[in-house]
Amino acid sequence: MALANRYDAQLTRCIKIALKFGLKETSLSPEEIYGFFYPDKSGSAAEKAFKRDRELLALIGVQISYDDRSNCYSLDTTHAVTTPLELSREESAALGVALKSMVAEPTFPLPLALQFALLKIEGRLQDDTDEDMILAQLTLDDNASQQQRSLELLIGAIKNRHLVSFCYTNALGSESTRAVAPYGLNQYKGQWYLIGLDRDNSQEIRTFSVANIDECETTDQTFEMPQDFDLDAFCTPPFLWGGGSMRQITLIIPANIAHRSKNITTGLGTCTVNLDGSVAWTTHYRDLDELCQFIITERLKFPDEDSDEKRYFIEEYLERVVNAHV
Repeated sequence: MALANRYDAQLTRCIKIALKFGLKETSLSPEEIYGFFYPDKSGSAAEKAFKRDRELLALIGVQISYDDRSNCYSLDTTHAVTTPLELSREESAALGVALKSMVAEPTFPLPLALQFALLKIEGRLQDDTDEDMILAQLTLDDNASQQQRSLELLIGAIKNRHLVSFCYTNALGSESTRAVAPYGLNQYKGQWYLIGLDRDNSQEIRTFSVANIDECETTDQTFEMPQDFDLDAFCTPPFLWGGGSMRQITLIIPANIAHRSKNITTGLGTCTVNLDGSVAWTTHYRDLDELCQFIITERLKFPDEDSDEKRYFIEEYLERVVNAHV
């Protein structure tokens, strides 16, 4: 397990190194590289780790060279030459979304060589894709084929500002037909989500799981994107979604997984390290059921003191989970 963790860490770091250098004329001094990628290592240890990472990158065609005169490292683009691509606007958008998915998700189940091969392609995508509007990443769901069809349609609708209609199954299993102005796509922990204005029901910006979308179609009706819309503001964990009131809560990240705190919290709330090595994470939530599911998935704990959320988790939520699996 320790070896696997070290390999995963190196794999993730190598992806970040390649992304930092990209296919542009980026040059970094050793000190900048060590500060970016090895902040927890001493100078000599960082130098050795970077050497190992460069050797791994070289195996799959990403050569990072050192220039004595400038005392800088840069990407040797002679190893990253590809034939210019001739893609339609829709093809460029789809490929751009796929690339962002791969480079942003270190658990993507493809060989590292393929990730960097596509990274080389990224620099040759057409400039008219407006990729920043489509913040989409990766899906690992069982119904990936169905989602692929929905995502291809949604990407086109987002770019061309067309409303979509679809049959949607909510978390309680209820089905309804929705007409939505699609504003953008987001991914959270392996699941695609559509963010858009619910034109038929709440008349609010809502988040829809693409896995629960069926019979998706583009309509002839167009919409205008609000000038003040910020997609990043809606790219949050599911326990922050919905129309419920915002409530504060403190959870405990046990000491044995404290090293995963950054991944668990995704930058939300504040963290305090306890004497036993655990981390007290203070954050907010709207949907208590989603929060309970998050607690189970991430193996978190409640503080020792009693609270409404803790009682609900023990007396109601866990009982439903047990009954669902009996």
